[in-house]
Amino acid sequence: MKRFRKRYILLAFSSLSTPAKDQSKYVDEVLGSNKIKASIVQYGPTFLVYRCPHKLAGDFKRLFPLALPGGARATVEGVSGTLKRLRNNYIRQGRKHLS
Repeated sequence: MKRFRKRYILLAFSSLSTPAKDQSKYVDEVLGSNKIKASIVQYGPTFLVYRCPHKLAGDFKRLFPLALPGGARATVEGVSGTLKRLRNNYIRQGRKHLS
């Protein structure tokens, strides 16, 4: 059985006017139009964590920073092979108690 290699990508949003979960619809449309299959595995008030195949992680990162409706910007804050490492390195440092 072939192993599915994945990457976890942290997207941070610059504006708090619209929750990140609501802005995910627009991000999903952009990802879908670029044929990137990614799914949300965790979210908070200012961030989303996506899981995608490791071969598409570079394509995912090239789409950002992205201007969203309402004046918000989405940027890639970090990429990791495990969700635990992503949380430890990017979510808990500098963003206290978001996870």
